[in-house]
Amino acid sequence: MDEEQVRKITEQLLQVIQKSAQRFERTKKEGLEYDFFAEIKPSVDKILPILDEWEIVAKKWINKYHPRYLHSQQIDTAKEHIENIVIQSFFQDTSKVRFKNIKESAEYTLRSMIREMEKNE
Repeated sequence: MDEEQVRKITEQLLQVIQKSAQRFERTKKEGLEYDFFAEIKPSVDKILPILDEWEIVAKKWINKYHPRYLHSQQIDTAKEHIENIVIQSFFQDTSKVRFKNIKESAEYTLRSMIREMEKNE
């Protein structure tokens, strides 16, 4: 397991969250609707392999370095949250509060991983 790979994917997922949040704001503001097969499904299909890879390398990293405040369950939760963020960003009826809460939770886990990696450098 390459620590640089873990960091790269983690940073990539932070960008995915950022883009999804921007899409969510635009969708809410402009009342946009998206085609499921043309836009929503391809976006989700694109992120799923990245999330699967991140889950594997992040858990290996946790098992190797045993960071004090990061655990495998948080990886599972963050993975689920990121998938939901991508999906929900396409729907204008998504609750702003719920979207914000799962976004912040996922970002916290990802940023905590990056901070822990910086400690190990």
